[in-house]
This record gives sequence, C-alpha cells and structure tokens, in this order.
Amino acid sequence: MKDINLNNIKVFYEQEYDGGGYRLVDGMFSHPRIAKLCEGKQKVLELCSGPGFFGFYLLGKESRESLHLTDINEDLIPIIRETIIKNDLNNVIFETKFWPSERFDLVVLNPPHHNDINPHKKGEFTGISKLINYDEDWNFHKKFFNELDGHLTDDGCAIVIENHDGSDSNTFTKFIPDNLNVEYIEHQKFGWKGSSEFFVMILSKND
Repeated sequence: MKDINLNNIKVFYEQEYDGGGYRLVDGMFSHPRIAKLCEGKQKVLELCSGPGFFGFYLLGKESRESLHLTDINEDLIPIIRETIIKNDLNNVIFETKFWPSERFDLVVLNPPHHNDINPHKKGEFTGISKLINYDEDWNFHKKFFNELDGHLTDDGCAIVIENHDGSDSNTFTKFIPDNLNVEYIEHQKFGWKGSSEFFVMILSKND
C-alpha cells in the first residue's frame, strides 16, 4: 500500500484505485475560485471517492464538521480505514453507496470521464479501470445532476472535475435540470503532466 501526504494527512492508496486525483488535487483546490468556494464549508462529501484524495485534502486544509466519502468499490474499505486510523480521524465516514441521506455544504467529485469504453482505440476499459473511467450513456452523471438538489444545503455547492479528452461543457448542459445553476472553468491543467486538459463544473441551487 502506498501513501501520500495531503495537508498533513497521510492518505493510503493502491495504485490501481487511483483515478488521477492525487496528481490534480493541489492544483485544482488552489485555483482561486475553487479555493474560495471551499472556505468554511463544514459538511463535505466526496462522491466516487476512491481513496479519498479530494476529501482528505480538504479536511487537512481547514477544520470541518464532517467528511463523508462514498464509492461503490468495497475493496476501498480497508484502505480508507487505514487512513482514518493512522491519522486518528473521528469525523470521517465511508459508505459503499451513491448518496448518503443527509445534505452537504460541499460536494466534490472526480467521476468517470468517458462514455466510450474504448476512447483511444487501444483496447477497452476492463476491471477496475472500467469502474474508474467508464460512464455508460453518462448514466452516473444523469443521476448525479437529477438528485444533487436534494443533497445540498441552501448555500451548498458541488465541484466536479471533468477531462476534455472525454467531454466538454456542451456534453452535460442538456442533463442539468433547471433547479441548478452551473458555472464552468475551462481548459485547466491543474499541474497535470500529461497532455490532458480539464474543466470544472460548479453547481449550486437555483433560488
């Protein structure tokens, strides 16, 4: 098992469960607009959490009331438990489900970035790689957009990172319901060393 220090929290992970989060997290959450949105948010949820790079980074950045992590991959349970125990964290919950029951001030996620199972024509996603990268017919995204309003506090927001290799802002506009506002931050590297560029969707309730 590997580990990385994120804001003085030692986060444990296995390489196969990394969807690129630890290489993006500092650059993404240091972006002025994103950093400002995360300030003071007390109840934080990371969906598609993997080992929890985004969530633990935010927990280490400033004091939070709670951090909730969710991912459908049950193999992550002992990995995240190791992070919780070794850092003596008593305000972190991990569940293998889509949504917890409560509402959150901040939702962050690095979801699957492709609805093509063979986007580079070099072989299909399989196994864990398929789980991390492939969203068939954008079904995960559709569910997320349609149900987000019921899981945000009144002044809460969601921050979603996407990869321009798999989509752009026009891809998701038609899926976002009228009860949500959306803001885009386009063509960012966030410290990524490869050729990919990323964009971020910031979603909040439409008053």
